[in-house]
Formats: sequence, C-alpha cells, structure tokens
Amino acid sequence: MSKRITIQDEHTREVEFDEQVDGGFSLQYTKNTDDGKIHVLGQINNGKYGPRHWIKNYEYVPLAEKLVAKFEELEHIDVRRILFIEDHVSFENKTPTGKPWVVQVKKAAKELIKLWGYWYVFEIRQHLFERKSPEQRIALFYHELKHVGSVGELETHDIEDWTDLVNTLGQDWENTDEMLWNILDDNFSWGQKPRINRGSMPYIHRHGRENTTRHHASGEHPAE
Repeated sequence: MSKRITIQDEHTREVEFDEQVDGGFSLQYTKNTDDGKIHVLGQINNGKYGPRHWIKNYEYVPLAEKLVAKFEELEHIDVRRILFIEDHVSFENKTPTGKPWVVQVKKAAKELIKLWGYWYVFEIRQHLFERKSPEQRIALFYHELKHVGSVGELETHDIEDWTDLVNTLGQDWENTDEMLWNILDDNFSWGQKPRINRGSMPYIHRHGRENTTRHHASGEHPAE
C-alpha cells in the first residue's frame, strides 16, 4: 500500500519533505525539550540489510506473535523489539556438513537499539530453513524465542536444549524425518506422547517444492 510522508513547517507552511513510499519507513527526529534524544517513528518490515541479508519482519512477525500469544512462558516478549533478517546467501546450492545453526537470536547492537529501537535480531538462514518441515520451523522459532529475556537479555538452556521441546518432540526434533506435533495446534500441549512416524511421506516446504531428503541442518545455537 502506497503512503505519502510529508513534513511541513508549522509556522511558514513550507513543505520540507514530501515523498511517496510503497514500503516500510523509519523516521528519526529530536525535540528541544528532552536533551536531544533521538526518537524513531515507524519500522522497516521489508528491505535490504547488507549484502547477504533481507529484512523479513512482514513474514516472520506473525509467526512469532502466534507463539507469544499461545505460550505463557513467552508472554513477556515484545515482538516489536525484534528485527527478523534472512540470510539468502549461505548454503545456497550447498549441502551442509555437521549441524550448522538454522535460526539464531542475538542481542541487537547498540546502534540498532538507539536508531531503530530493536533489542534483538533473529537471523534465519533461508536455504536451511526452507528444507525443514513446517512443524520444525515453528519449533525452531519457539526454541529461539525462549532465549529472549524481558529487558534485552538472553536466557540459556535448562539442558542442552529446552526440556519441554525434548520431552514432547524428541531429542532429535530439529533433524528428524518423522512427523512432529505442530505446537501451534489448538489441541497441542507439552508432555504429549511423541510424534507420529512420517516414513517416506514427503512434505511441502514454503516455496511449494516437494522434499523427501533428510537434512542435518541445525544444532548449534551461538545465542546461548
């Protein structure tokens, strides 16, 4: 949806800025009454973020909001304080070795906090993430959201992973070929019996291509 941003001098009525935009926007301004503090208006939800990343808040914020709304242990999270960026370069046309991380959360740099108002950065490796089943993607987001503290801090695991995920989805939930519970389903609760075997049944990833191959694509979590 197209928007017009206009800045006009209140006294002279002179238009100092007038621009039509069809994407997101982020405006910075100061006041003479609060010692020059920089204020931010608006947020960028979609745009280039360096040579290998793309801002994808428009795509990932809805998923994060659903998880925060459903799970009491996440209710302290303000999703508006998270910048979601997608790495669209790493592992393109490349088979990973070992267990590289797929999604990670980290504290935002001071400049990002000050200028854009974000406290955390979620980084998603597109070419690994899209190979995961829908259930695994949702669980990966839950896993990383549990690292988010209440005031810009990061929480650590209670075991090598989070107990609730391991006890319900299994220790290998990030890499398994088996069908996982969708933790966003209305009838889901922690402590349910383990997943149903998928066997060779294919799943459709977010771009609609059929995938039957097992990928060892996650495991490390540098955010800890």
